[in-house]
Amino acid sequence: MSQPNEPNITFEKEISHEHNIVKVRYFKDKHPIKSYAFDTSLGKQCAGLQLIIKDLEIVLATLKLTLTLPLMEPSTNPNIDYFQFTTSNPDQLILTSLINSSIITYAKYFTQGKGLAPFINSEKIKSELSSDAYILHEKIIDLRHNFIAHGGVNDFELAKTVILIDLTHSHSLTYVHHVHHSVMPLVNNIEAFIDLTESFLRIIKSMLQKRSKALWETEINKIPIGLHISKAGDHVTFSNKS
Repeated sequence: MSQPNEPNITFEKEISHEHNIVKVRYFKDKHPIKSYAFDTSLGKQCAGLQLIIKDLEIVLATLKLTLTLPLMEPSTNPNIDYFQFTTSNPDQLILTSLINSSIITYAKYFTQGKGLAPFINSEKIKSELSSDAYILHEKIIDLRHNFIAHGGVNDFELAKTVILIDLTHSHSLTYVHHVHHSVMPLVNNIEAFIDLTESFLRIIKSMLQKRSKALWETEINKIPIGLHISKAGDHVTFSNKS
């Protein structure tokens, strides 16, 4: 058997009304072909790595989109990291959402979960990144943990209850609950964030390439074609429903 020529493979999806079951039919050169899910441990590992690749490609696209926003133009706002954040400014809301989304998605596989994609230990990629890139990586993980996903200690949102005394009006006394939220994290490091994501993407693609090669050589190609045919049908069902 020869390995499939992926550029010739296309597919069609049939999605259930509840959106939790998807049937996928595959075609080669526009002709329908048989298919089945290869759910060995190594097969699942490869599928999980492809999940990470999908998310990192989303991060890259999102970060590149931020660079096109008018707010990111130096001529518009040369001191963007110091602007006073306000919910009435739609450009600030969009930029904040894009950056926060990128941080969460990038850090997704450095937190333990129960899904198909593997947990990636930061130490696993440390040797393959420059010292500056790894420092940025650690900063992104910390931002995910202590700023976006959880209310931890950070320098981007500070809150105090403040007593106010007006000495010009008989020492009148009042108070306010004040939140300081002005600095947008990583806004001046988008290019570096893009470079880091591209490096991480190369690492994951290399991992997938090695495991996919092992999958083909040690498992798929060892099974007689007749047994593959007996397991194949006209579609593959994607679902987490038991």
